[in-house]
Amino acid sequence: MALVEKNYTAEQRQKMQQLPRQEELRINAGWDSLFEDIAKLGPDPDTRSAKAQELGKRAHALLKDFSQGDAGIFTSAVAMNRDIARDPDLARLRGQEYWPFIDKVLTDLKLIDRA
Repeated sequence: MALVEKNYTAEQRQKMQQLPRQEELRINAGWDSLFEDIAKLGPDPDTRSAKAQELGKRAHALLKDFSQGDAGIFTSAVAMNRDIARDPDLARLRGQEYWPFIDKVLTDLKLIDRA
């Protein structure tokens, strides 16, 4: 919860709670599918490949869906995932091992800024 409070404002957290349950389930399933497809690329995949860029665009779409079009929530979600990926204890959470790859692809595609 501390990371959530660190990265999201109270207003953002309130808005995120308004995400319909069906939409939340759809987004979570989308992340699961994305993580599976990234895993299929094998160790140390080329982040500039066409497949990596397609996966990056899918990740971007999922982040946009999660953020409900709110640029602040989008930015906060990216920041929180970066924080989680940097913490050895949290980096083991579902899919976090793929965040450095996702972060690099999104940065290369200029869909997010490098932090």
